[in-house]
Amino acid sequence: MTWTIDVEATRGGTLVDLEGYRIVDDLQHAGNYVAGSFEVDGVPAVPGITGSTLEYMFPEGSTSPLKITYKTEIPESRYYTDTEQTLSNPVQLLDDDDVVGTAQAEVKFTPKWIEKSGEAVENTGVGYYDPTNRTITWTIIANHMGASLSGVKITDELKGGLTFASAEWSRWTGAAWDAPTPIVPDANHEYMLGTINSMIKLTIVANVPNEAYTTGLTNYTNTATISWGGYEFGSGSVEVPIGFNAITKSGTADSANRLIHWTVTVDVKGQTIPDLRVYDLLVHGGGSLPGSATGFPAGLDRNDLTPRYNQRYGGNFSVSSGSATVNVIPIMQGGNHVADLLEISNLATNQPNTFHFDSLIADPTYYAGNVTRTFRNTATLFSAYNKLNEAQASVNYPANVLRKQLLTRAAIADPVAGVNSERTENPSLGFDYQDKSAIFRLSVNAQGIDLTGALGEPVTVTDTLPAGWEFAEIVPGSDYLIFEGTHEGNGNVQASVSALNSVAGLNAAVGGDTATFTFNVLDRPYVILLKARPTTGEAESYFSKNQTITKTNNVQLHSASWPTGVSASQNVSITSEILSKNFDKVENGVLRWTVNYRPYLTEQPVDRLEDRLPLGLDLPMDANGNLEIAGNIEPSR
Repeated sequence: MTWTIDVEATRGGTLVDLEGYRIVDDLQHAGNYVAGSFEVDGVPAVPGITGSTLEYMFPEGSTSPLKITYKTEIPESRYYTDTEQTLSNPVQLLDDDDVVGTAQAEVKFTPKWIEKSGEAVENTGVGYYDPTNRTITWTIIANHMGASLSGVKITDELKGGLTFASAEWSRWTGAAWDAPTPIVPDANHEYMLGTINSMIKLTIVANVPNEAYTTGLTNYTNTATISWGGYEFGSGSVEVPIGFNAITKSGTADSANRLIHWTVTVDVKGQTIPDLRVYDLLVHGGGSLPGSATGFPAGLDRNDLTPRYNQRYGGNFSVSSGSATVNVIPIMQGGNHVADLLEISNLATNQPNTFHFDSLIADPTYYAGNVTRTFRNTATLFSAYNKLNEAQASVNYPANVLRKQLLTRAAIADPVAGVNSERTENPSLGFDYQDKSAIFRLSVNAQGIDLTGALGEPVTVTDTLPAGWEFAEIVPGSDYLIFEGTHEGNGNVQASVSALNSVAGLNAAVGGDTATFTFNVLDRPYVILLKARPTTGEAESYFSKNQTITKTNNVQLHSASWPTGVSASQNVSITSEILSKNFDKVENGVLRWTVNYRPYLTEQPVDRLEDRLPLGLDLPMDANGNLEIAGNIEPSR
């Protein structure tokens, strides 16, 4: 380890002679000093060594700045290890016994003794794969420190069916590897290298077992160790995959149609594999498929399949490459159709087979909710009924059916104009303090699902106000406004520019604290605006003192067979600051006070405002001691 000390001393901005100054360096945690390595500005010098302390006195003519370099030996306990080590080296500059400067250096390093990598060599090409005569080349680099070691051996056992083909090793010359020397391991998988004093490279070629065909990846794991004189260090496990995945799968969500579009590709790259098939099991419900379920083909072990739940076959099978065909096998339990087993056959071996199909989301909990869920699917590749490989895919399926927002108070006068531009979720922006009301904005069936068609029955949207609130006409003669809309994403619906006069099959009832909208046909997005306000008595309680009240308004979409439905909510906040007071400084010794009284157009039990000044504050008086009201106490609106 080479250490460097830079010494510079000035007096009044002028560099000074260091004669008589001493460097005292503590080597306790830096290693032993290497004799003859000490130099001052490149000129050899001789320091004093006492125990673990190095000391050097600057002679005459030692004008700063000066650079001192020297070396220490890394202790064996820090050198022959494979964990991070820290060497520290504090130094002092002394004038007689006075410390005039200190510095410390710290070096972190991790000794490396052996590392390993591997590379597969396969016979492959476009549309072609040969599962025979494959090899893996393992490369081991050892003794990175270039240490002088004797009795060195590297142990490397080939596992997983790999067999030894050849090996060779070479030394690092400082610029390149020298000519390799063939080597053969002994019965204990040990490669005897003897004495080395440089980094070395050992290359081992292993034969991979031949196969009639392959449709997946096989991972071969290997590790190596280097040992000498009682020391041993390992490379850690290294994994090399060989082969290829002959089946892949992907999917995309189609929330508007309650579908997931799946794509599967099977490509065996020209290998001869008899009776290629793909099976895909879709379970209609969310529970596990009972062991007594029937319908599985004789000879097929259902344990080789991975069932995927809350999906049923949605049709739309098509082929974009190859000539695959599908057979949909109903799986039954107690006379009920509980799952669909897709059997895809007629798969070619000399070209890729790409086919597509849909799965249908049948439970409204998933397709008519307000959350994004993950649906998974597994396609399994077989040779007849012998499982070869499988491919899994997952799709995030967003469901955005119901959302509730406010319109800002600026939209009270013209809610149609503000149906899109004035929407907000900020509860403090919706309440109008003059009209004592708020407008709620409902986004219904944002993704445009045919909900009534899916459920087979009418769908109801119920909006329930908090206690003490009631619905009011949003515009003269109308209890609500409804707009056809388009989905913007995340459950937001962009309303059309004009409200609809009517919606076919809609029955609406708005009154008191409940608004109910029953759709006999709900197959597109809508926006509904409702106006609500606290009752007179409730409003008077809100504005009887300084306070902030927050109320929650809930809405639910449900049907007869789906009573739990899906819900959304929106808060509205009302801040009452009926009385407030502040001041500003007019001039030295004069304060102007402002008292604000806001009854918010509600009946208040107030007959006067009373303001008591504390001791030390007086109202303006004229020379006769009369109160000066004009210009000093003035009411305003």
